[in-house]
Amino acid sequence: MSILNVFITPEEGLIGVDSECTFPDGSVGEYGKVVVAPAANAVVAFRGTDYVLKAAIANIVCFGGELEQMAGCLPDMLKGAVDYSRKNFQAQEEDLKLEMVLVGYSQAERGVVGHLFRRDVGSEEIRVDRIQNRFIAPYWGGGDVPAGLSDNRDGLCMLARSQSLLAREREPGFAAGGRYFIASVKRRSISIAQAFEFPPRPEKVG
Repeated sequence: MSILNVFITPEEGLIGVDSECTFPDGSVGEYGKVVVAPAANAVVAFRGTDYVLKAAIANIVCFGGELEQMAGCLPDMLKGAVDYSRKNFQAQEEDLKLEMVLVGYSQAERGVVGHLFRRDVGSEEIRVDRIQNRFIAPYWGGGDVPAGLSDNRDGLCMLARSQSLLAREREPGFAAGGRYFIASVKRRSISIAQAFEFPPRPEKVG
């Protein structure tokens, strides 16, 4: 899995993702985990293995509707991507677990909104929830979230550094490092920039 954090206010959505990935042999690399959907004025980011995103990426990037339409279409798009991954990537069931967020400016609600899409191992259902202000993953418990966390870029960076340290202590094979990227979604703009680099880790994990 990976680091995926979302902070939302009506004026701006901030999405933070790490770039680290691990391979079956224990080696460590980097992978992009955030995609822009320009027509919907939105960003999609994910955590989990990359099969489903690779299968769905063209439909996400080229989607021509508004944010609400995209949120309504994504469950079926993801189900199709799961089927495609089984048939064409020979993806195993444990590799098809997914957490994906869609964050964008809603013309209907006149503000930034976020949606969370989840698929559990062994389930064909795509669960959809509205993100209320924050989504934090990994999340072990309230006591692990830094005190005084602000809903801005500094807060996202503080949170991610803490998550990476905890993950390496508790689950050494957990992908939580590399570089940290922050996407910003506003009414008339989308931007993605590297915020910092995590401390290096061994070339192999686990």
